[in-house]
Amino acid sequence: MVDPVWLSADQVAERLNITLNHLRQLQFRKQLVWKSKVGKAVYYLEDHVVAYADAKRVKNEVRQGKSSGRA
Repeated sequence: MVDPVWLSADQVAERLNITLNHLRQLQFRKQLVWKSKVGKAVYYLEDHVVAYADAKRVKNEVRQGKSSGRA
């Protein structure tokens, strides 16, 4: 079994190309939830961050009419 990869809030914000404030808003809306906390630092599972990024990308493609189902 593969050990999960943990990402800090700074790493997640950088990977998603968003600000820490935006990340906190996503967390508040429960769109991306941290899974571990050490003191004040929170950590996210890499798999969850990748899934969120993929869902966001697909949603944007559908909005722009780039999905494969549209002619």
